[in-house]
Amino acid sequence: MSISQAVLAVALWQTREFDTMQIAQAIGAKEADVCRAVHAAREAVRCA
Repeated sequence: MSISQAVLAVALWQTREFDTMQIAQAIGAKEADVCRAVHAAREAVRCA
């Protein structure tokens, strides 16, 4: 997953309109990668 795909995945996740599978299919990534990007973004916010 590229950085731009990760940013897009997190942005789509934050809309709360899509699940991780839908996001993965839309951006052409694996669902596991989307989950990791979302988790990393949540952790960054939590630890900030």
